Amino acid sequence: MKSSILFKVLVFCVFCVFFIENAAGQVIYKEYYDAKKYEHLVLYDDSTFFYSKINKYSGEYRAIGNWFISNNILILDSFDKKEQIIVFEQNKDSSKHSIIKPQAYKYGFNLLFLGICLKKNEMDSVIIENLEKNNSIIADNISSFYIYDFLTGYKYPEIQLNSNKKTTYIVEIKLNRFFDNEKWLIKGKKIRPRKEDGELSNYKLKELN
Repeated sequence: MKSSILFKVLVFCVFCVFFIENAAGQVIYKEYYDAKKYEHLVLYDDSTFFYSKINKYSGEYRAIGNWFISNNILILDSFDKKEQIIVFEQNKDSSKHSIIKPQAYKYGFNLLFLGICLKKNEMDSVIIENLEKNNSIIADNISSFYIYDFLTGYKYPEIQLNSNKKTTYIVEIKLNRFFDNEKWLIKGKKIRPRKEDGELSNYKLKELN
């Protein structure tokens, strides 16, 4: 009970800090929130938005960008669409194996709920869960891989590998979510968002008066 209250206080503080730092001079057009999901969307008069969702296990997801409405559809488009996963290669002549080493791009990002799918070909793949524990993975004869969040269903872009080289791949994983003209449904004073896997959620964000 005490930990739940502390978490809710932390959520409130995070929202307050963001507005102090980023919302000065902006006029709110509409604001939506779901207290159970800790999900928050603010639409500003200048057609920009702020989005935040907090997961007690993996941390806070944020996004800012532009918004517009067409036929009761809210369309969100992030400013920052840089790669959500970045791979660096470290070639070592003495390497006996190819190694994949997942790392957090953002401090405090817990890899416990992330998994990796290693693909030799379209028909042959291996899944490994808990990258917090499995943080050095042998990837010999692997043609590609992708990281996924098995709490949310979100799948990071698939990475192609050169299976003929013995290479150490340092994989930096970003936490922040981004929107690429993503469409949410407007239902009166509520909005039905999409989940991280692109599917419509089974809940709605309520407009704050």
